[in-house]
Amino acid sequence: MDHLAQLFRRIADWLDLATRIVSAMLFAVMIVVVGYEVIMRYWFSTPTFWSSELASWSMVWVALLGFALAFRRMDHIRIDFHLVGLTGSLATVLAVLRYLIVAALAGVLLWQGINLTISGLRQTSPGLGLTYAWLYASAVASSVLMLVFLAELALRRETRPF
Repeated sequence: MDHLAQLFRRIADWLDLATRIVSAMLFAVMIVVVGYEVIMRYWFSTPTFWSSELASWSMVWVALLGFALAFRRMDHIRIDFHLVGLTGSLATVLAVLRYLIVAALAGVLLWQGINLTISGLRQTSPGLGLTYAWLYASAVASSVLMLVFLAELALRRETRPF
């Protein structure tokens, strides 16, 4: 079991790094595009037709990838004053319950994300000319990351509240 935990830790570390890089790049795209649109709209009176869509899509990707990253670090907002001091079997039971709830949430997000992505293949965005599958794939990516990070937390037997 130790080798499996190490393997998942390495995979999670690599995915974490890749996700942080992609998120930073998408955040930069969002800022540059919004800045460009402000300049074009208010200084040159020639707004672009694609900028708000690209900024919105980038924001959705950043938010959902950030959700998965925060989950791995257990950085989501929580009320844990009654759980912090727990040890032993009660802490383990509550951790397993949390893992099951998060796995169910990630499973629903994955299932619905796949359905949306498939249906988005038939729809094209007016501003970017891309299929909406690119937007909806963010839910699939986020849920897959959550499931990998969940497996890593479970294999290292993390019982702190998240």
